[in-house]
Amino acid sequence: MPEEIVLFGPIWNCVKACIGDGKIAVTKEIYDEMLHITGSVGQSIKDHKAELLLEVGDPSWDFSTYIEHYNRMRKDHEEWIAEYSFKSPAKTICLPDLTAIALGKTLSLPVVSMESSAVGSPKHKRIPDICHLENVLHYSFNDFLDVEGMLSE
Repeated sequence: MPEEIVLFGPIWNCVKACIGDGKIAVTKEIYDEMLHITGSVGQSIKDHKAELLLEVGDPSWDFSTYIEHYNRMRKDHEEWIAEYSFKSPAKTICLPDLTAIALGKTLSLPVVSMESSAVGSPKHKRIPDICHLENVLHYSFNDFLDVEGMLSE
């Protein structure tokens, strides 16, 4: 959904509002990936770093529980993590993805991703699969837009 297409303007305005309102939280790893986004959405990400980014060591949130979740998840899901299993990150979970799931679990918030499930694969697990195993709600981008009222009539 290119930002420059007028039809998608209201959707991206909703996303920018969610960013500015502090409705979206990310880890440093995910924030760094988001910095590659261009246009007004990318600028909104840069302008609202304080609202988006939760850094380890910041006393305003429970980062110690986040670290506990992340370290446990690295062990519990090691067989599916690309960096440990030498599998393709396009097919299975990778460590930066795991940070988002650990953050969602810590904050009791859903994780939003564009990934689909690996659908019962014995070799691969993707973000929705690990969210399911960790009892963390996973939203697709469309689910997120629906929750925010962008797809309602």
